[in-house]
Amino acid sequence: MDASKDGVDATKCRHYAQFASRLDAIHFDILYWFLFLLVVLMLFCSSWYYGRYVGPPSPAPRPRR
Repeated sequence: MDASKDGVDATKCRHYAQFASRLDAIHFDILYWFLFLLVVLMLFCSSWYYGRYVGPPSPAPRPRR
């Protein structure tokens, strides 16, 4: 096994992470949080768009007595 004492295998890191293997921790954190906030913004916009253009639901019919 080629893992270092902190448990990181450099060859597997380069293979599976490719571009992220060259990033420092601070740059990876910035990228991670930027993408996370982008997804949250996209979810907000899509739910707003859906709620605005679909319209309110029709009222449920009342049961007969």
